[in-house]
Amino acid sequence: MESDLRDLVNMGRIAADLAHDAEGEPPTCEKRNLAMFGIYHLREMLLRFEMKYDDGDWRLGGGKPGT
Repeated sequence: MESDLRDLVNMGRIAADLAHDAEGEPPTCEKRNLAMFGIYHLREMLLRFEMKYDDGDWRLGGGKPGT
């Protein structure tokens, strides 16, 4: 599961980087802006999940396994 988690987090980073590089001035449309928001929000959620996983605090409600 760990390698799957790392792949997922890395793909979130890649998607956010690609979205950032594709961003134009001025913003072109509301649908695009909503998609960008979704990508950036997903990236942040994945990074937080990865940090919780690394800390052993990944279960619902927090806490270390066995506590």
